[in-house]
This record gives sequence, structure tokens and C-alpha cells, in this order.
Amino acid sequence: MALFLVSDFTKIDAGAVNKAAESFKGDLGDRLCISPIQVGNDPKGAPLAQTLASLGGCGRAVNASELASSSAMAGYVTAALLTDFFAARR
Repeated sequence: MALFLVSDFTKIDAGAVNKAAESFKGDLGDRLCISPIQVGNDPKGAPLAQTLASLGGCGRAVNASELASSSAMAGYVTAALLTDFFAARR
């Protein structure tokens, strides 16, 4: 399962978001990957996005600008949705 979070990660209650992500991860375990996508370039948002990706254990935080080209978006979608993240864990 993939959880995509799209935000600037600055105007957000980090504690509440972390708590919710931890709850999802607690319920779904290794079946859940968290993939934050930061919109904008505010450096205050990147640490929360990184924390959420780390909590998921198999997603990765990216900035929306990294996905601007069709080839970059295709690569991201393939990695996030069409790759067996769990094969290495078996």
C-alpha cells in the first residue's frame, strides 16, 4: 500500500501528522510505504517530509519539482506503485 502525502509540510501540525502516520504504520506494518511529496521549496518543510518517509521505511520524500518531467514522474510512479518493495524484506 502506498500513502502519498502532498503538502508544503510547513503549515501543518507536525505532531498530529506524525501520530497519524505512526498509527497507519502500526495498523499496516510492512505493507505500507509512505511517500511525501513537498510542494514548494521552503526548507522548513523538508525535515518533516523526510521523517515521514523514514517512518514508512520504504517510500522516499521528493520535491514536486523533481517530478516535473514526464520521465521523472514515470520513474517515480514505477518505483512507488509498480515495484515490489517487499521482495527484499522476505
